Amino acid sequence: MSNKTNYHLLRKSLATSLVACMTVSMVGCSKGKSDSKDTSKNGETTNLSYTYNDYLAGSPDTWNPHEWETRDDRYILDETTMGLYDFQLNDTKDGYEIVPEMAAEFPVDITSEYAGNEIYGVPKDATSGYAFKIALNEKACWEDGTPITADTYIYSMQQMLNPKMSNYRSSNFTSGNLVLANAQAYLDSGKKIYTPIYDGEGYRDVEDKDMFFSLTETVPFFGDSATSQYESGNTEQFKDADGNDLYEKYSENSYYELTEEAKKDLLTISAAFGDDNKEAYKEYCFTFDGVGEEVSFDKVGLIKTGDYELTLVLEKEISDFYLKYNLGSNWLVYEDLYEKNKKETGDIVKTTYGTSTDNYMSYGPYKLVEYQTDKQITLEKNDKWYGYTDGKHEGQFQTTNIDCQIVEAQATALQLFLQGKLDRIDLVADDMDKYRSSDYAVFTPESYTSKITFNSDKDALKKRQTSGINKTILSYQKFRKGLSLAIDRIAFATQCTATHKAGYGILNNLYISDPETGETYRSTEQAKQALCNYYGVDSEDQITGYNKEEAAKLITEAYNEALKNGDIKENDTVELEYLVYSNDDAYVKIVNFVQDAFSEAAVGTPLEGKIKIKMTPDADYYDHAQQGKFEMIMTTWGGSALSPFDIMECYAEDGKFFEYGFKPKKVQLTININGKDITKSFYDWYKELVNGEYSTADVNTKVTILAGMEQCILEQNCTTPLYYRTKASLYSQKVVLGTDVFVAEIEYGKNRHMTYSYDDASWQEYCNDNNNQLNY
Repeated sequence: MSNKTNYHLLRKSLATSLVACMTVSMVGCSKGKSDSKDTSKNGETTNLSYTYNDYLAGSPDTWNPHEWETRDDRYILDETTMGLYDFQLNDTKDGYEIVPEMAAEFPVDITSEYAGNEIYGVPKDATSGYAFKIALNEKACWEDGTPITADTYIYSMQQMLNPKMSNYRSSNFTSGNLVLANAQAYLDSGKKIYTPIYDGEGYRDVEDKDMFFSLTETVPFFGDSATSQYESGNTEQFKDADGNDLYEKYSENSYYELTEEAKKDLLTISAAFGDDNKEAYKEYCFTFDGVGEEVSFDKVGLIKTGDYELTLVLEKEISDFYLKYNLGSNWLVYEDLYEKNKKETGDIVKTTYGTSTDNYMSYGPYKLVEYQTDKQITLEKNDKWYGYTDGKHEGQFQTTNIDCQIVEAQATALQLFLQGKLDRIDLVADDMDKYRSSDYAVFTPESYTSKITFNSDKDALKKRQTSGINKTILSYQKFRKGLSLAIDRIAFATQCTATHKAGYGILNNLYISDPETGETYRSTEQAKQALCNYYGVDSEDQITGYNKEEAAKLITEAYNEALKNGDIKENDTVELEYLVYSNDDAYVKIVNFVQDAFSEAAVGTPLEGKIKIKMTPDADYYDHAQQGKFEMIMTTWGGSALSPFDIMECYAEDGKFFEYGFKPKKVQLTININGKDITKSFYDWYKELVNGEYSTADVNTKVTILAGMEQCILEQNCTTPLYYRTKASLYSQKVVLGTDVFVAEIEYGKNRHMTYSYDDASWQEYCNDNNNQLNY
């Protein structure tokens, strides 16, 4: 299950689309004969084994719950951990119910006991939604039998928020729906506080002598740090007239006092990046506002109130549903291994916990027994897990082992599946004619939107171009929009994907804006209007995202402007490098489609026959994109479909987004709230929406802000949506899914409800009888 910031970035895989409903019929379920029964009941097991043979296209980098980032990273965590609460199928198997797991019972609201508490800042008039008592499951333990107590939760959270560790997932508890009281204060404890001179609207009235500047921290001038610009290859812009490297001059420390010499150097850098404003140096500058208060962890709103009891005190009100929803993912780490694998570098501390079998401990239904990078993940039943003996999981978790191979090529995975060596295969477009009507085909809606992301940073693009090969025109917004409108999304989804649905927005149809009513974000008037505004139509049913004539017009206008500005020459060819994970045929088909679309749109324009796409396989293309070393990549964000507002983190927070050149802290956005136009930076809107002024606003107001932010991203044309994903898969004749309808959050029941029509031995016999060539 997902918590509030469990947004999965899809890596190393192709995709499929979404539908606008909470449940959809499944085309087929597994068929096969077997007299085998469930292997576990009341702790007694037979000798039968049921192995689920799975695969990933790439290896996880880490399954440390404090540091994981991608969907691949999440794979091991999903099977070896358990949240305080979880989703399971209801009795009729057409919906979900939330059940206690690592918690012994549902939360008890004790807000009245903390109302007016000065330590935690609970409002005096608060009556609910701020403080909760949670009894812990006393049967929970680690795979080695060590009990999991309240102390385990306290230690693990203290490490999650450790100021010296800067953990990637610390924002789970400092922003979004569930914000622990004083969590951010503890995370910032003892840190020096610097406030930018430029506040998004202008320069604060501060004398130069009171300013400090930085080239290593995020600054308003770049919207990120000078370091990211320098490391992406823009080194020449940091040299003065004598060839001195100004970045190296000021990169040893995070902050320096502003001197006349430094001011001159900052203006030199600014001019090299195209800004001759004589006050531009102020966009690198800050005031020093002292040292953050030393806040001890005992002031954070996670309190041990018993050996097996926790109390959560929150910074802002939360509903009962979102509390349980956000506690569906856990933060527990095994203290001895976590500490043993810590390493301090300068003032940063990191741990290698969760990167091998030797430095990880499981506590869920399964335990990790083997991990080989780029080869194999092996899990087996964790006999210490409480669920096998507590009588509350009858008929669940029949799987005894999970063998997951790392298989990069889809064709290889399909071959293994047909041999009976995999129990699931994700289909691509070329497979659909053959398998679309298979009794074993399953179509799974996902919350992901796949997009082409562009590099829009003029300096980075200029650095990458050579004589006769132009890339700088991609920095022109009109040109990027022209490329966007050149793509027939419906044709793309049909020809290049298995079951994708053409996508026009950043969020797709699966996101629920109001869990109380089930209303989807895409069905709201604000969301519809945002798309209509961007695509220039009167109603949603007129949106196609495809307008070749308008595309040609925009390409021509961008070319003429670039020619006038000296950013392109008449004989230049525009070459756009499209980074992809591999040479897989599916990627080739995608790139060829996009090339044909761009070429057709350029007919009759000055760039007719001159827009070329260069496909480059690059297993690290996401990392290189964040360094500006690309022109185009495919990006996909999704997850947490019941929490759509938080997903803007993926476009606002440094280190999350891949739209190089998009500056969320500089882009200004005006949104009308209750009849009043309000202007903030994109980043500030995000902060206010998830953790500030509007975090507890009514749903209508929050949807208005979200729609404004979505329209802003679209109008920047730094990324263009292509399709909403529905994963098309075949499940083996051995597998029986838990339900024949798709249910939000748990799909078709996942491993919890999966059963088998063959045990391992009878399955092998069946495969042998069929010469290991199965018919689907």
